[in-house]
Order: sequence, then C-alpha cells, then structure tokens
Amino acid sequence: MGRHGRATLRLLMLDLDRTVWDHPDVTSTSPPYVKVGDHVVDGRGEHIRLLPGVPDLFRWAASHGVALAAVSWNDPAKALAVLDAFSLTPYFRYLYIEPHPMKHVLIGRLIERYVAEGGPKNFAEMLYIDDKDVHVYDVWRYVGPVPFLQLGRDLADYRVLLSWLGRGLDTARFARTP
Repeated sequence: MGRHGRATLRLLMLDLDRTVWDHPDVTSTSPPYVKVGDHVVDGRGEHIRLLPGVPDLFRWAASHGVALAAVSWNDPAKALAVLDAFSLTPYFRYLYIEPHPMKHVLIGRLIERYVAEGGPKNFAEMLYIDDKDVHVYDVWRYVGPVPFLQLGRDLADYRVLLSWLGRGLDTARFARTP
C-alpha cells in the first residue's frame, strides 16, 4: 500500500496500437523499421510516432519498480521490431503480443506469470490501458476486476497519468472496474 493506505501501482499493462504509438495497426506495416528523429519509418515510408508522454511514463515505471507489460493483438515480430526501433523493449518485463483478439487470455496468462514470479494478485495494484474498451469486458468476466483506463476517453494522454502518479494518487480510483 502507498501513502494513506492507497494501493501502489505494481503492474501496468498496455496495448500498443493507438496506445503506445499513433499507428492503428502495426501489423499492416512493412519492415525494416528505421528510427528517424522522434519517429520510426517502415519499409514503405509509413511513419509511426510514440504518443505524448510514453517515454516519460516508461522511465517513471522503471524508476518506481512498476512491471511494464505489452498486451497486444499484433504480429509479434513486427510489434517487437517497432519497440526495438524506439529502444523501448528493455522497459518491458512482459511481452504478450499475439495475432488474435483474445486479450483476456493474454492478460490472464500474464497475471498468472506475474503472481508465480512473486507479484501480488491484488487487482487494485494493476492497471490496463487500451484505446478501445471492447476487450476489457472479457478481461473482467474471465480474469477479474482489473482496473482499466481507455486512452482518449478516461485518460487524455500519459502526461495526465504521470501527473496523477506524481501526486501519489491511486490510479484504481480513476479507472473503470466491473
């Protein structure tokens, strides 16, 4: 527990498309991926940009011992190559990137592994962020009451989340649960 008995964020689960970067479907892109300035360009010249606050959030998570997890419906090789091009892969403790839409299965396996490795199974200390809420209902049904924020609806961008975290606010208080 954090200050004033509030839960401490220990596991942050993120979708990738339109959640970490601006591209709607990195599976539709073509390697190779080359970093050019602050963005990545694929083999056809498509640009992929990180969303505002992403690098700062990842650095914050690393410095505060928060386990970072990618939970994404994507071609794993392409998504990992884009993460590598942005030099973000080392920030992730868990990479659950698979070419199917069943995020509840990915999140269920992720939480099982996290707990097996000694992490607490306290949903209030977890947070799942996605740009769509379509997957969270199955997460709640099959996995449990994982707090959820929909980027663009519940959360404008990661600078807001960093502000909440910096003030010691309990993110589960702002997140949706079943």
